[in-house]
Amino acid sequence: MHTSITASSEADLLEVNGPFISAYFSMGLPDWQLMRSVLSSPGLGGSVSFTLADGSKLVSNLLLKLDRIRGPWHGGPLEVASQDGKVKLSNRIERAIDVSDLVRYAGNSVAERVPVGVSLVPDQTFTVSAGSGLQPVYSYPPGDPVAIEEVRSFVEDIYSNLIFINLTNFGNHNLLRLDVEARLQGLNSLYTAQLTEELPVADIPIVLPLTTYLEKHILDFRVIKIFNNRSAETTEWIHWDLGTAVPISLTRELLGL
Repeated sequence: MHTSITASSEADLLEVNGPFISAYFSMGLPDWQLMRSVLSSPGLGGSVSFTLADGSKLVSNLLLKLDRIRGPWHGGPLEVASQDGKVKLSNRIERAIDVSDLVRYAGNSVAERVPVGVSLVPDQTFTVSAGSGLQPVYSYPPGDPVAIEEVRSFVEDIYSNLIFINLTNFGNHNLLRLDVEARLQGLNSLYTAQLTEELPVADIPIVLPLTTYLEKHILDFRVIKIFNNRSAETTEWIHWDLGTAVPISLTRELLGL
């Protein structure tokens, strides 16, 4: 494990369908992207030991990795329902599952095997003729790591500003005003502002989660040029690195005037 990431774990013996192992990870704010990268590949490794009733111990390796999510906790990824000589298999996770067979075990051997041979996408169901008491044999085809969704359990917002400054002479180009539309790459929020000869500066307040603020540096914006005596014109989307230049200067060259 990377030295900047700390981890702890505990066994949950009170869970009605448990016990389960819960793991907790933490890191310094500058390393949060490192955590996401490690969880995607190669994963965070560890081990767990179980003490049996006779005093013997079993030790198993553990690997937490975003392309190996097998959940859910209750019942596993496949829901199996038997009725009237039919077995319905339902995929309850967000990844595809390859089901090869349904089997019934007798001791250490297989007493019955029913071929299935189907790949179930998320939420897909498949019905096969078979009796009750059979267990599915399945595997997971390779897939991309799932995305980590930020769960905001406390307020940690960053308040910032997008500042546009007009450096164009309105009179020379017969301009009435400039309308600005802006958005941070990867986010849906669209910010708007107007600049006139009397108000040459537009200050747009933005509020972002801390991790989003640290990650999103590229601003896409376009300017709608409103003229006094002809139709409006709109620039192409302009890409602007907020990490290198703020405020944003709207020059004649940038606006294509």
